[in-house]
Amino acid sequence: MKLSLETEDITKKHEKRKRRNMESSHQKAAFQWLALQYPKARAVTFHPANGGSRHVKEARNLKSQGVTAGVSDIICLYPSKDYHGFICEFKYGNNDLSEAQTRFLENVKNNGYYICVCYSYFDFIEQFKRYMGNSN
Repeated sequence: MKLSLETEDITKKHEKRKRRNMESSHQKAAFQWLALQYPKARAVTFHPANGGSRHVKEARNLKSQGVTAGVSDIICLYPSKDYHGFICEFKYGNNDLSEAQTRFLENVKNNGYYICVCYSYFDFIEQFKRYMGNSN
């Protein structure tokens, strides 16, 4: 059975919303865990609010202020071992990195940052522990 274009569009929007909600939930849990386990690192960790739909005028204004496509979801400026900081992109399901996200991660890696792509809160914990030098 072939879906109509309208039905396909609704299905795609639902999947995108579900993916965004799952990424958001895992990211919230990661920040809660970080605050409890590494409060000093949490104090210099943030989520740059780059994503989301915006009106053209607002998007143009934000871009002129430095908003950059592809910037990762979590940026931690707490140095550890041989790294300047920790950069994490959250994904859900079989969602892949965009070209801009790949380029951003490559650039920060080449500048001495630990990078990772996490598909769950548990991936984040494992990666952050590895970053801090105490993976188990």
